[in-house]
Amino acid sequence: MPRLNDIRRHDGHQTGDGAPDNGRDEKPRPFPTLSTFLGMAAVLFVLWLLASGLPHLFPKT
Repeated sequence: MPRLNDIRRHDGHQTGDGAPDNGRDEKPRPFPTLSTFLGMAAVLFVLWLLASGLPHLFPKT
């Protein structure tokens, strides 16, 4: 499949000389981040509360 080698990425930040940037640009954020885990934990906690029956946590007096 030599045609796949001819396909070029169209990056907006490429320089005109075609030289590789050697990874000196900013690094992408790692995924998943800590905020992703915290958000998923919050959603799972709310779903657990709904599934287990929220009213039993507040007993009638």
